[in-house]
Amino acid sequence: MLTFLKDHPTDFRKALNLATPRLLSLWPSAYQSFLWNRTAGRYLESRLKESRVRWFSIALVGEELPLHRELPDALLEALTEVKIPPLHHRAAFDDPRVAAEVETILTEEDLSLWDFKARVLKKAYLSKAERVLLLLPQEVVSLGEEEDDRFPGKCKVRLAFFLPPGSYATLVLKALTR
Repeated sequence: MLTFLKDHPTDFRKALNLATPRLLSLWPSAYQSFLWNRTAGRYLESRLKESRVRWFSIALVGEELPLHRELPDALLEALTEVKIPPLHHRAAFDDPRVAAEVETILTEEDLSLWDFKARVLKKAYLSKAERVLLLLPQEVVSLGEEEDDRFPGKCKVRLAFFLPPGSYATLVLKALTR
């Protein structure tokens, strides 16, 4: 791509389409996920503030992600029902609060939903599958406590749990270590 751009400095469309299909799909998908995480984090923070629930934050790629230890049953049930579609040119947001967060983020990024139409990229696509805002690990099992081989004098606990596809176990583990 760089060699092509050196010889054709304004032909960005052709240069992008020279990337391998795997990379060409990875770049927009990663950005789409980043924006989804920002939307979800801000939406969740607003709902926690509204409900006066105590939470803490972890930093993720320049954004603060709100985490909580306990939620009132009604809020927990409501949040597990919230689905947020990833940003794409035909995305529709059922919850007006989600739509407002998306609009704010798009404004900050100097984008519109129409910009997520992959019309320039021949071999890439953007996901349109909705993701659940809040999910809880299932089938959590402690596999026991033992001496930590990496940190002498400390103990480690091994856990096993199930998350549906598209979930991020690293976020669960990060929350457990807070």
